[in-house]
Amino acid sequence: MEKTSIPKGRILSWGTVLALLLLAGAAAVASASASPGPNLARRLATSAPSKRLYVAVLSTVPKSPSVPSTTVGTQAPSPVAAEPTTAPVSAKSAATALAGTTTTTEPMAVCQASQFVATTTTDQASYAPGQTVNISVTLKDTSSDPCADSMNLIWQGGCAPPPGWETTATATNSTGQVVWDVNARPTTGGLPENCPAGIYLSTVPGGFSATVDLSWAQDLCGDSPLSDVGPTVVPNPNCPGTPVPAGTYQITTSWERFLAPPVTITIASS
Repeated sequence: MEKTSIPKGRILSWGTVLALLLLAGAAAVASASASPGPNLARRLATSAPSKRLYVAVLSTVPKSPSVPSTTVGTQAPSPVAAEPTTAPVSAKSAATALAGTTTTTEPMAVCQASQFVATTTTDQASYAPGQTVNISVTLKDTSSDPCADSMNLIWQGGCAPPPGWETTATATNSTGQVVWDVNARPTTGGLPENCPAGIYLSTVPGGFSATVDLSWAQDLCGDSPLSDVGPTVVPNPNCPGTPVPAGTYQITTSWERFLAPPVTITIASS
């Protein structure tokens, strides 16, 4: 039987080894079958070398060169930042936090009469006869904060000339007689005036200040003793329009309910 040589140092796979074993067995059987007879037992006995062949085949299979084993370590997973846990918030804590972030708006203060100051100024202290006396009436809010005029302190509109601030002014001689009233007219009566609607300011801005300019031509014209309501127009006996004599006069003004301190002027003689 032809021996199968296996190159040394060659690594055979298990499939190849099994194929060689089967070929060796088949050769032995074929040899025994070719010469039947009394010598069958002996031939079978001579087949023992095939076993040795099997062993030889197995023993000649070179061992695989030892490969240094590599221990594959299990890499620890990268640490993952734990998500922050939110502790349960109590209703009281939530209310406290909400209160801390809520801006509380204080209610607007109500305007007080004491915070407003009215003043009177004239363009000169002394005047020549017949010279126009220019008068300024100013109302100023001494507070820098806005306020709600729920007490109806500041009125605007009505029959007052633009910008509609209601003011009064009078001139009084040294005996206390009112010789001039800014609202007096040479006549009285007639149809009632059609005044535009006036309103009280709902809100007065902080530091509010307004001025009304008036003038007096040194004429004698006081308020009429007669009613100014009626269909008939009649002369005002207190407003003849004649020049006032030289002397000292006191100018008194008011802005609504706010009375300004009087200012004294002098009208020189001619």
